[in-house]
This record gives sequence, C-alpha cells and structure tokens, in this order.
Amino acid sequence: MFTAYKKFWTHYADFEGKSTRPEYWWSVLCNVLITLPFGMIAFGSILTAIFNIVQQAVYYREELGEFDPSVFIASLGSTFIIIILLSIFWIATLVPNLAIIVRRLRDAGYHWAFIFLYVAPVLLMWVPLLNILAVLAVLPCSITLIVLLCMPTKEVKTSTVHQGQFTTQQIQSQQPVQTQQFTQPQKSAQSQAMKTEVTPVQQEMKVTEITDQTIQSEEETLASAITENEQFKKDELGQ
Repeated sequence: MFTAYKKFWTHYADFEGKSTRPEYWWSVLCNVLITLPFGMIAFGSILTAIFNIVQQAVYYREELGEFDPSVFIASLGSTFIIIILLSIFWIATLVPNLAIIVRRLRDAGYHWAFIFLYVAPVLLMWVPLLNILAVLAVLPCSITLIVLLCMPTKEVKTSTVHQGQFTTQQIQSQQPVQTQQFTQPQKSAQSQAMKTEVTPVQQEMKVTEITDQTIQSEEETLASAITENEQFKKDELGQ
C-alpha cells in the first residue's frame, strides 16, 4: 500500500506509463483515509450548526422574537477551516489523480480520452446553462469510469505470439542467405590457403629438379674430364 502511494506522488505528472489495478485502488484508499477524518469533523460541525440554528430559532421566536446569525457563523467556524484544508489537498492531488487515471485506463486497454468522464462534469458545473446537465451526468459518468478502472490488466498474448512467429519465419528465411554469405568467404579462404600451401611445395620441387640437373651436368663434366685424362696418359705411354 505504501509503495503504491509513494509511486502515486513520485509519478506526479507521468501520463505515459501504466498503473495496475492494485496500485490505483491503494492510492485511492490512502487518499480516502487522509480526507475521511476531516470530512467527518466537517459533517459533525454542520450538524451541530443546524441543531443550534433550530434551537436558537425556537428560543428567539418564543422569548425575543429575533434571530442572531452570529450563532450559526460561530458553529461553522471550524468547518470553514476544514473546507479550506480539503480544498488545498484536492488541488495538490488533482494532477496525480488525473495521471494515475490515465495510466490505469491504458493498463486496462482503454483510450486515455475516457478521462473526460471525470473531467467533463466538473468543468460543466462552472458553465451557467450547463451546470444542471453536469449534475445529472455526474452519477452515470462516475459509475462508468469506476467500472473501467476496475478492469484487470489487458494481456497481449496474441500480439506476442504473432510477433514470435514472424521473427521465427524471418530468422528461417534469413538462414540460407546467411549460410551462403558465410560459406562463400570460407571457400575462398580455403582455396587461398590451399594455394599458399601448394606454392612452397612446387617451389621446392623446382629447386630439387634444378639441383639434380646441376649435379648431373657436373658429373658428366667430371666423367668426360677423367676420360680425357686417361686417354692422354695412354697416348704418352704409347709414344
């Protein structure tokens, strides 16, 4: 209860969010508990003033034949103070009351324009020709607004399911494109890697072939030199 009433004041002019049914009615209960003692005192003062008026009227009619209005004013002295205090409290809670009603209507799934069921009769009471209509409309408008404010929080299961299906289908449709986008770079990277791996092997094979050819040519040169040397020695011995 105290948390809900604290939120009632901290969200003083918040017309954008939402307020659950317990948050709204706990705030209403707290405001009623605050104003109820003052209202009871004012009601008791009014009853006392009426009783004094009747008593003094009977007394002055029988004894003096006059009526003193100061008795009535003295009886209503505390009532005027209480009315002033209640008016100050009503002005202080006017904006947060409108804000929490708008948030409660939005939470119940209704448009915020239903707030005029609460505002319109109050405004029409200040119009000279429409104040009678406002008095007649106060009761049905109040009952309608109370019924709307008693509605539970509107759940959005259907919209979330459709949204989930849409996102699932969207993900499934995007998967082939994403796999193609990812497989192509992977294939190109693999081919490049294979190229980079094969190129040193080919270079090594080429170097080996060149080395073998060089060694073979050197061996042939050496063999021919040895053959010529032996032939030269045979020629010298024959001479």
